[in-house]
Amino acid sequence: MYFTVRSFARATVFALACLVVLAETHDIRAADIPDLRLIDQGGSEVRVRAELSAQKVVVMNFITTSGLTIDPPMGATFGQLQKLLGSRAGGDVFLVSVSVDPTNDTPQRLKAWRDRFGDGSGWSLWTGPTEEVDKLLKWLDVFAPDIADRPAIALVFSPQGTWQRISGLASAEYMLGIVNAASTDN
Repeated sequence: MYFTVRSFARATVFALACLVVLAETHDIRAADIPDLRLIDQGGSEVRVRAELSAQKVVVMNFITTSGLTIDPPMGATFGQLQKLLGSRAGGDVFLVSVSVDPTNDTPQRLKAWRDRFGDGSGWSLWTGPTEEVDKLLKWLDVFAPDIADRPAIALVFSPQGTWQRISGLASAEYMLGIVNAASTDN
């Protein structure tokens, strides 16, 4: 069978569009969140349980600063989402990108990577000891032994104790709709 670049691109866009609409919602209790200590792009300690159980919406994706496939689009989407959120970014909504390559993704590299896509307001990047990062990724069911095989996933945590799994390649507008719904869930 013969495929042109254009037909392959169309098939890829269709497959990605199908992923966007696939969303799962899960309940989460603060006590179930692992009490892990990671490091943000400024070198400050981050307590995962405290961040995810606070009364705010957290949108989380999983990146590596050296990635050339899914990582730049996910960074660009978070940059666009940050703009769409305006003053809500860092207020009632926080964006978090977790490095899946903590050995290479230092706080300085994470900050430089984020600065390519947004101004940093309300957008934190986490790294840390490989064991701690892997525990978080496994708990969130996004771990892949080979980082090249990881899924393009984003998670939206609501103040009501639920989280939703969506495609990390979804548009910023789609993510904003999920964020708005998570903000008003009862």
